[in-house]
Amino acid sequence: MKSWKSICLPWPEGGFGIKVLLSWNRALLLRWLWRIEHSDGLWARWHRVYALNGSNICCVQHGKLNLATAYDGLRAPGTLYTWAKALTHLIIIPAHRVTASLAAELKLATSDNIIRKGLVLINRCSFCKSNSETHSHLFFHCPYSKLLWEALLSWMSIKRPAMDLHREIRWSQSRRHRRHWKYSWYVSSLTVAINQIWQERNLRIFKGQERPVSILLQSIKYIVGIRLIAHGQGSRSGDLVEYIPSWM
Repeated sequence: MKSWKSICLPWPEGGFGIKVLLSWNRALLLRWLWRIEHSDGLWARWHRVYALNGSNICCVQHGKLNLATAYDGLRAPGTLYTWAKALTHLIIIPAHRVTASLAAELKLATSDNIIRKGLVLINRCSFCKSNSETHSHLFFHCPYSKLLWEALLSWMSIKRPAMDLHREIRWSQSRRHRRHWKYSWYVSSLTVAINQIWQERNLRIFKGQERPVSILLQSIKYIVGIRLIAHGQGSRSGDLVEYIPSWM
């Protein structure tokens, strides 16, 4: 439920970091022009002497032309989102980053969004079967999701109730520089949990299968523990991986 234009924006601007090929191609061409003008290689010297006859291609900036800077200057800019920066953490699985980003923008295909598109659908939460399915209810206010967050926060020794996604992200950012591995632990758990809840919702709707909260919690613990270990924080987080669940 995102436009292609918004998908092609960088992550801090709410996009998925996909390059706009026209702008990227222009940035590459500018880079080649810079190399012809400034490189000491044989190919560049030949072009300056024979192809350009000693004249300049154009007036270029002093110093080195950075490809990323050139691309940013050529593409259409978007709006910076404070919540998006937290989702750029390297520990976050890319697919989970996409789900969390769509959830933060309220653009997942929840029942209320589908109804707004004009499609006939019963708006009912697939977990509790009693409330309307919105982003807020599905991920944080449904009794099923609440039970998962309570267990997850307890596992991370966080003694407070769960908040909505934007407030959870802001809370994590306010503690980003305190203890790095615990911040990684938290942001990874947050995005894995969002993805697990969304998967469970789709599993119930499209396959008629249900998993208890305990199964989701075990999956989250395992995935987060493996991610921490894979990013060199295993000495502090090895005990987080309790076991490999039989369904994985």
